[in-house]
Order: sequence, then structure tokens, then C-alpha cells
Amino acid sequence: MATVLYDPEGGYYGSGQVRFGENGDFVTASERSPFFAMAIGHEISGLFDQGLPRQVIVFGAGSGRLAVDLLKDLAERDRLPDAYRIIELSPALRARQKALAKEALPKAISQRLQWCDETELFSGALEGVVIANELLDAMPVHRLRADEQDVVREMGVAWNGQRLQWQPLPAMSEELAVALKELTMRAGHGLVPGQSTELNLVMGQWLKRLKSAAGPAGLAVMLFDYGATSAEMIRPDRIDGTLRCHYRQLAHDDPFVYPGLQDITAWVDFSAVRDAALAAGFCVDVYQSQASFVIASDAPRRLENRMRNITDRRELHRLAQGFKELVMPTEMGERFRAMLLSVGRDVRWQASAVRNELPRL
Repeated sequence: MATVLYDPEGGYYGSGQVRFGENGDFVTASERSPFFAMAIGHEISGLFDQGLPRQVIVFGAGSGRLAVDLLKDLAERDRLPDAYRIIELSPALRARQKALAKEALPKAISQRLQWCDETELFSGALEGVVIANELLDAMPVHRLRADEQDVVREMGVAWNGQRLQWQPLPAMSEELAVALKELTMRAGHGLVPGQSTELNLVMGQWLKRLKSAAGPAGLAVMLFDYGATSAEMIRPDRIDGTLRCHYRQLAHDDPFVYPGLQDITAWVDFSAVRDAALAAGFCVDVYQSQASFVIASDAPRRLENRMRNITDRRELHRLAQGFKELVMPTEMGERFRAMLLSVGRDVRWQASAVRNELPRL
């Protein structure tokens, strides 16, 4: 999975095959509506006002649309960061992000943007605000399946003479076995025969590295992704797991048909994220739906104000529809979740005012 996604020459992200937006492979929240960036800007403004260093660090900036919209929003609030740092593994995506920023932002704002690699970033203390929007779902995962004898095996990949296919491996690593045991303990039950699921071991390593680099002035981390609790992840009726592929707006579950040309993702187990964050030394402050996060901000009021001043019906529909897609349960509102972490100082999250679901984890 790591190879077909991140190989510099043939990987989906590494070689720049990824396509965003309505005519691409998938649509992120920032592509759907500028009000997602406004909701984040509302929260960041409050964090800056609490004394957090004025630095924003973004892991995986996608098309660059979120960076552009967020910097514009923070400029309107007079809360521009001193630096907006982007960690992007793909040279092709980095070039796209730079081109969009040059086109869409005035120089006084765009000059705050910095692109750096992880080695450079982690060489110093991290302070301020970290944003990871749809980062965790793009991390490589391990695929597991319970056979008819109720033995859970890790699934590898083999060539059958005509195409790639899943094949059980003879054994799994101790780290993976421990992660499986923890999953079933959190969920309160195991996999049923024939059921598949996924485990993300990279996520915990990333959180540990983030925490170890946190500086004394404090770090606030905002995670946005589609996901669920451990119990929901391995419900008996979720027999095929959550591994999904996206190719030109077609969602399917076969990772072998377009290797290197399609996105491959897995839902995020936010119960596991909570445990990994606590083990790393973070405070886990908020877990809620994307809808709750957006509604807790000033985005609804700003939408109302904008719509009062627009007479073009098509523009009114576009704004309203984009906002609905962010918050409606049948769209992104419930499937997409927000988890907010902190370390180094007590943080007051404005989003916590609306339906903090931490006890559900």
C-alpha cells in the first residue's frame, strides 16, 4: 500500500496522479466549501488569542485550497500566522500548491507560506497549531481477515498468474498482534468468521514523533477525517472492512485494478487514535462530528451574512449547497470527525461547546 501510494515514480500521491475536486477522484471538505476553512480559522484565532505561538503546521495540504482559504480567513480576522508551514511528500502536489498560492494570494500573505520536509520540521521545536485534514486515512494499513475457523490472519498480496490478489500470510508481527488484541478489547468483541478489517500502525508512530518534538510554548493538534469508534469499525455487519478506492469519482473496494492510479484509503479508528495520543503524552480534548465542529464556529453566521448580500441565485445555491455538504448527516456531517489534542498548555477549544462525544470512544 505504501508503494502504490507514495513511490516517487509510480505512486498515486508520489508521482502526482492524484486529482481533487468534482472532476477528480474524490472531494475533500475544503474543496466543497470555503466555510470549512472559516470554521478552522475561527478555532485558530481563539488559540492564538490564548497565547499559542502564531504558527500553523499542515501535514499533507492536498490541492492547496485549504491553505489559500484559511490564510484569507485569518487575514480577515487580523490573526495571520507568522509562518504557515506545509509538509508535503509529493513534489508534484507541492508544485500545485505553490502555483495556487501564487495565483490566489497577495504576496504579503503568500510569503508566510513555507514548504519543508519532515526531517527539517522535526529538527526543531514544534509550537502553535498542527492541522491534519484527511491525513490519517491515507496512511498505509495492514489488512486482516478472520477465516472460517475464527483464526485472524494478516493478508498479503500475491500474483495468481493473471492479476494481484489477497493471500493470507503465515504469521503476523508481534506489534500487529498486540494492536489486534487492543482493537477487540476496545470494541468488546472480535471479528466474525469471514470478516476483514484494517489496522494502522503508522498513526501511533506519527503521534509519538509529533509529541516528542513539541516545544514548551504549547502545541494544539486538529485532526479531521472519516472514521468511527473501534466498536463501529468491526461491527459484524461491516464484513468487508473499510478499505476503499477512489478513481474518477468511482468508489470501490478493489485495490488491485488501478495500482498507482487510484487512491486507497481506510476509515480511521478514532478510539485507537485516542489511545495512541494519550500514550504519546497528548491531552485528548474533543471528539465530535464535522457538523458539530463547523456549527460551533462562526461559519453559520458568516454564511447568513454572505447570503444577504448576494442576488445571483446560482451563487446562493452554490454557497448553501456547499455548507449543507459539510454538515448534513447524509453528506460529510457525521461520517467525518474532528479530534482535537493539546500538549504543553491548557487549551480552551471553542468547538467543545457543541456535542463533545469523547465518552463514546
